[in-house]
Amino acid sequence: RLHIQASRGGRIPIFPHDGLYCMCMHAYAYMCRKDDHLLVLVTDMGYASIEDAVWQTVNEIDGDCQILDCTFKPAKMDKLVDFELNVAREKSKAEAILAGPTEEEIRMAADEALAQSLQAQEHEQYEQFEERERERQNAEQQRVIQQRETESDRVRRQWQEQQAAFGGGGGGGGGGRVLGGGGVASQQGQGGGVANQRRIPAQGRSLENPNVRNLQMQMQQRNQQQHQGWQAHREHERLQPQFQHQLQPPLQPQSQRPQLDWRQQGQQRQADRKEKKKSGSGCLIM
Repeated sequence: RLHIQASRGGRIPIFPHDGLYCMCMHAYAYMCRKDDHLLVLVTDMGYASIEDAVWQTVNEIDGDCQILDCTFKPAKMDKLVDFELNVAREKSKAEAILAGPTEEEIRMAADEALAQSLQAQEHEQYEQFEERERERQNAEQQRVIQQRETESDRVRRQWQEQQAAFGGGGGGGGGGRVLGGGGVASQQGQGGGVANQRRIPAQGRSLENPNVRNLQMQMQQRNQQQHQGWQAHREHERLQPQFQHQLQPPLQPQSQRPQLDWRQQGQQRQADRKEKKKSGSGCLIM
């Protein structure tokens, strides 16, 4: 019956001993009297952070009251002060938002926008610089690659020309045979140069590093053969003193001879052959 009466909006006062229960529609409050003061049990969630808050004095309807603990002594309100400060701070912020931005806030917003614009511009300039640097590096790499290809082609052509000159000059000497007494050089060597000229490496083969060592070894072998032939001719003249011929000294070793290019080497070989032909009878060993 009390619940039904309270659900209809009525207030039911109950006075157990010195206390008073005040039941409303969806809540109730317990009130008591202490030393001629009316106290009410604290049920507000705003005081949940204060452990000592139990009773609240009811002096005025404006809310000017005092919080008491379970022994009816004033409770510690440090946390309540912090709570009230936070509430006041949030209230001031809300009022500032409703009032609109101040001059200081407008200036700070303008400075922030300018700083962001300068930062974006600097970032764009840095990206452009990196792009130009990448293009420069790519162009430099292409230039180096092209220069290497040009140098490789030049070395390939030079090596082919040396091979052609070496085959034409040396092949003729290789085709000759030794004749005792007043024999002359055979003409078979002239055709050997043409055959040697055909031994040119294929164009597709890598010729960036010509095999200079093989050329030097061939020259040394040829000089050694000439020296052996000269020794054999000298022994032949010693056994047959009636044949006295003016001999040409052997070629110098490769390490002592001056370094000549392929044109000068060809001219030197032609001059040597002409000089040996003028010497008359004897043996021509190439």
